Amino acid sequence: MTGGGGAVAVAGAQAASATADEAKPAKRSKSAARRAGGYSSQVVGTTTAKLLTTQGRLYRGDRSSLSYWSDTGAEPVTRVLPSANKVTAMSVTPDGKSLGVAQADGWISVWDHELTQDPWKRRFGTKAPDAIALGEGFVAFSQAGSVQLANTSSGKVFKKISIKGPVRSLFFAPGMRDVLLAFGADELEVIDVTNRKALEKLPLGGDIVRAYPSPQGKQGVSEIWIEYDQGDSMVRRSYRLARPTRDGAVQLSLVDTDWTSDR
Repeated sequence: MTGGGGAVAVAGAQAASATADEAKPAKRSKSAARRAGGYSSQVVGTTTAKLLTTQGRLYRGDRSSLSYWSDTGAEPVTRVLPSANKVTAMSVTPDGKSLGVAQADGWISVWDHELTQDPWKRRFGTKAPDAIALGEGFVAFSQAGSVQLANTSSGKVFKKISIKGPVRSLFFAPGMRDVLLAFGADELEVIDVTNRKALEKLPLGGDIVRAYPSPQGKQGVSEIWIEYDQGDSMVRRSYRLARPTRDGAVQLSLVDTDWTSDR
């Protein structure tokens, strides 16, 4: 991996840089507060900040900097990102050991989960990636109407798959490390990363806001949640995934629907 300087521990929530007109803490909805994982609005930072919580930890990507809190009472560790452009996407590996960060000018960096080591980093064009996921030895990201897979040793893109519109969410199917799910505005692209091919497009209908592995998933069951914009309200649908044969199609079945006014 390549990158600059060592980790710096800083006191307070002002570690991430912000311009004067960005200095106000973000106004958060209930759903945004949940995604902040119990951290205060001062820690969460500015309206431009991108947040990710996992296993009680918080990552905040702001303009030019990345900060990490191990828990709500910890002091942050802050590192400088490859560029001063805003963070557009972040993702952690299922084991929580690595963090991927995408920025608006095409930079992608991969960090250890405590930000103690120098990151791997590459710039892929100048367009903003809108989603990112980390595999074993590669990074997957969506950019300018395609999902790309790039080797994290060579930095070379070894597969590019076209997808309709911007990608709202990108992650590996729970329990299926070789199946990558890319959610567009109204469809799901299923990608077999081992065989480097798109398996199928599944129409989902509606206006997808985001999708993620179910936090209530059971052992041995692959389940995802998809949230749709319904104007004044949101609807969350739970789907179960199955792949009867290793090289076969992925089956998607609706399990439950939950209506909520929470934005």
